[in-house]
Amino acid sequence: MMWAVPASVAVLATVTAVGVALMADADAELPERDASELIAALTRADDVPLAGTIVHSADLGLPEAPDLTAQSGSPLSLLTGATTARVWYAAPDTYRVAVYGELSETDLVRDGEDIWYWNSEENRVLHYAMSDTAAAAGSGAGSQTAPESSGQDSGEGAAGDAPEGKGAESTSPMPEASADMLAEYVLQLLEPSTEVEADGTVTVAGRAAYELVFRPRDDTSLVDSVRVAIDAAHGVPLRVQLHDTAGGDPAAEVGYTSISFDEPDRSAFEFSPPPDAEVEEMGAGSWLAWEATSPGLGHWHLGDGFDEKLGADLDADVAGSGWSSVLVVSGVDFDELLAAFEDSVAGTPHEVGDLADAMDEMEEVSGPYGEGLAFETRLWSVLYVDDGRLLAGAVSLETLEKAAAAR
Repeated sequence: MMWAVPASVAVLATVTAVGVALMADADAELPERDASELIAALTRADDVPLAGTIVHSADLGLPEAPDLTAQSGSPLSLLTGATTARVWYAAPDTYRVAVYGELSETDLVRDGEDIWYWNSEENRVLHYAMSDTAAAAGSGAGSQTAPESSGQDSGEGAAGDAPEGKGAESTSPMPEASADMLAEYVLQLLEPSTEVEADGTVTVAGRAAYELVFRPRDDTSLVDSVRVAIDAAHGVPLRVQLHDTAGGDPAAEVGYTSISFDEPDRSAFEFSPPPDAEVEEMGAGSWLAWEATSPGLGHWHLGDGFDEKLGADLDADVAGSGWSSVLVVSGVDFDELLAAFEDSVAGTPHEVGDLADAMDEMEEVSGPYGEGLAFETRLWSVLYVDDGRLLAGAVSLETLEKAAAAR
């Protein structure tokens, strides 16, 4: 089972402190595991049914603006607020994700050959019938078989172990030997830039879990560590935390506040459009095009005007490597980009247009590189130079200024 939907977000996506005991010690209950074993457990995580609530929150320390708001479920909430979602998963072709706003709900439902998208604010329903596409192409739709599950679940045991009972031998998608080899390969790739270690056990959403920690070896990065809590019985990621070098609470967090590995009720995957909703039937081409221009369940797209400004005459490069890499984009007209941003979000359900007001709070800076605007968050910094260069990275503003002066 992947992080939120079978496409594996953004995992991902994108937490205020959740109201459950997330850090309780479980050392007495679980055998020790090293980093290689935990990575292997992730690669062969059980493909088991589950249902749960996921909460994402972030406190990055973005520039403050009087009108800057972040509705739950909006793209801006991934940077400044909180988002709550419910997940139901029965099989790769049977799942549902519901993202909740203050007064709204957005759902993505797959029930076999049918995929539904519903946005309550727009009162809009999109429907893609895969069987119709297959029939039009002159071929029958293939069937997918859901993996069997024992329904037994104690929350304890070695990470990645299949639960005992019927179907236990088929719940691991990757053979143990292959998973172990892949884990060692991943560790070798990360070794030059990242320290990886197992760091004891925790309890997340009432589940016993191991914690895997990634720490940059480069002390110029603003990221102190990334901590991943892995369910001890199933190898499913239960929580991801990003910590900055200043310490304290996580700068960003996404994790389950409740989870059950029982088979979800069949009704969770049955979707009927509201009587007054606008329903649009889509083919494969139009569905893929919609997905490409509407990332995320929030159906948020800045529009062609913004895309054209963002992609026009830009030259991107990367300075440095690893955690201290700096993205350098040349040919940026900041005023035009912000104007296009404001035009694109005007009248959209998500009030993210006020983000442009936050740019007024950016610090005016100058140096050997010229003059510009900048801001620094807990995890990353941005520098715009008046010659059209935009620099960004998980490093301090001072590091960005040095990179700008060197180019």
